Amino acid sequence: MSRRGGGRYITKVKDVTGNLGRKVNLIGVVVEFSIPRKGNGTDYCTVLKIMDRSQQSPELCVNVFTENIHQLPHIRSRKDIILLCDINIRNDSQNPVWAVFSKSYSSFALFSGEDINDFIPYQASPRFCLLDSDKEFMRSLRTWCISFPYDGETSYREAEFATLMDLITWPQEVFFERYPAINVLNAQMKKLLGMPESGDTPRDPPWTEFCIKLHAGAAGSRHLHICDTRLL
Repeated sequence: MSRRGGGRYITKVKDVTGNLGRKVNLIGVVVEFSIPRKGNGTDYCTVLKIMDRSQQSPELCVNVFTENIHQLPHIRSRKDIILLCDINIRNDSQNPVWAVFSKSYSSFALFSGEDINDFIPYQASPRFCLLDSDKEFMRSLRTWCISFPYDGETSYREAEFATLMDLITWPQEVFFERYPAINVLNAQMKKLLGMPESGDTPRDPPWTEFCIKLHAGAAGSRHLHICDTRLL
């Protein structure tokens, strides 16, 4: 753990494994974040991946739960800084260590990752309180992050170019790197589209085919009409 000027303890990402079952404070660089979604209950959830100078790989996953979608962290840009207070460190037999943000007592604040001396959060949870000691951690992390070549960001100059003929002739495995298996992917796609495994049964849900016709009205107005609707 780290502590400066009598402020709060900040746990390094590499040290979270020694704090299983405890509440810690973390400050890290956001390198990945999921789309907010509704959980199994009434809460909303998003997953963040953060790193710091002590550990860049693997990143630490942080599951954030709040009462509504507006209270979730809304990351403006990858490599922004997040300060997390009173979050739980957990693991189980099948999963690596992760952190859990509780809507009851945890707090967070988001800061731009670019300006070294900007300590005004662009988003903060209601119970968050910034301490003077936090600023030194943020300044140090920003300085390091600016020069850190994070591999997750790929420039178009580094991308491999392909011709139209390549796209036509490449097998499907090239695009999905053989995961998931193509037969599994096709089965999932057919299920989503309501397509039966055999061709002699109707789709469920059925597809609808219809024709749209354009009719010219008075004063040059135009209207679209749907006609010839049928189930496929």
